Amino acid sequence: MERRKQKEALKKKQEELKKKTEKELKDFKKELEKKVGNE
Repeated sequence: MERRKQKEALKKKQEELKKKTEKELKDFKKELEKKVGNE
């Protein structure tokens, strides 16, 4: 039972990390497009 809880928590953390990374990637791409558009 305890192991399953740890697994769930780990999975949740990975999901949150993935979402955060995807958001940062989108923001990064936006910034990049702005820079390229200004040149």
